[in-house]
Amino acid sequence: MELIEKANLPRFERHIFVADIDGNVTKTFRTFYKDVSRALRFPDYFEENLDSLYDCMTSLEDIENEDVVLIVKNYAAMLSSEAPAKRKAALEVLKDACAPENRYDRKRFRVFGLK
Repeated sequence: MELIEKANLPRFERHIFVADIDGNVTKTFRTFYKDVSRALRFPDYFEENLDSLYDCMTSLEDIENEDVVLIVKNYAAMLSSEAPAKRKAALEVLKDACAPENRYDRKRFRVFGLK
């Protein structure tokens, strides 16, 4: 996961699937899970917990593109209404999902947090 200024956000080629969520909207897990699952086209069996989040983020089978990017606008606000330890755990899931060795789908997955 990379935290960057909006002006430094790279331009993405057309073959890259780009999804985004807004930290100002996803301050709680309830809205975070809903928005991430919609943005990344999670399957219907997605359960709103970190284990299921990890499983779905590392296997984005419903997205045809081989390159997937999640942009988190207003990154600092994301999950800001949750306990710091829980927020940290969710951020670890995002980070771990980006690691090629954790991918079940052979996709290149990246997360950009915008300040």
